[in-house]
Amino acid sequence: LVDGLDLHPTSNATISSFYLATDERLQVVNYHGAIDVGEVPWFMGTTLASSTGLFGAEPEVEVPGPGCMYAAACNYDETAISDDGSCDFTSCGGCTYVLACNYNPEATQPAMCMYPDFGYDCFGNCLNDADEDGICDQLEVPGCTDASAGNYDAFATDDDGSCWVSGCTYPDAQNYNDAAFFDDGSCLLGQVNTCPTDIYGDGVTSVPDLIELLGQFSVTCDE
Repeated sequence: LVDGLDLHPTSNATISSFYLATDERLQVVNYHGAIDVGEVPWFMGTTLASSTGLFGAEPEVEVPGPGCMYAAACNYDETAISDDGSCDFTSCGGCTYVLACNYNPEATQPAMCMYPDFGYDCFGNCLNDADEDGICDQLEVPGCTDASAGNYDAFATDDDGSCWVSGCTYPDAQNYNDAAFFDDGSCLLGQVNTCPTDIYGDGVTSVPDLIELLGQFSVTCDE
């Protein structure tokens, strides 16, 4: 079948009767050679003709080779015929939970998610802080915050008015404090008069003191 075939088509060439088809199942063509110009031959890639570039550049064929064969990897290659150890598990990994602080909408492989502490948002701000003291309401500790009080609570963060006020509880003292819960020994009683009969204060009880006293005899004192 190949004897006498001219692989290079020639225009206006005369076809020898030797090569004319005699079988009615074969089609007679009006060119000399094995193929028509511009058509893809059946022997493309298998004969010397195609290797010479007679039919144009050969199509690029992607030949399978080594690659990442682990399906869960970021760079999984389904056409790889052997694993080359290049699998990457980090570039496409991230937190896929939308309510997490480090949620990554572009992540395709799940990774560790981070969540805020109880009572706080992802930026460290209180979700509820009525008194704006930087301590979340649910974390407030009620108690006495007055360090001078007898029931001072070092762990209290919110004063609840329960402090026991200390001070002078003696009513006749100069610094009596009716709000004091217990006496702290600070009462000021003033100077004690060791000679109450010395009305004139000259250091001795004498006739003038007696006359002054008798002069006030039966006088009703103001309450």
